[in-house]
Amino acid sequence: MADENIVLREALTKIKADIAAEGERVHALVRAGTELALELEQPVKNSQRLSGSAGH
Repeated sequence: MADENIVLREALTKIKADIAAEGERVHALVRAGTELALELEQPVKNSQRLSGSAGH
């Protein structure tokens, strides 16, 4: 039983490390997605601004 507890404790430690690493990857992807969205938003705003001023 003690050996099984050691095996389970080691497995849990590895799973926790895997979850932490995955969380870091998710954070990096969210940050990259946010940056891309901001970069893509700027040309749209510029286009809308230019289209709006062309009619005046």
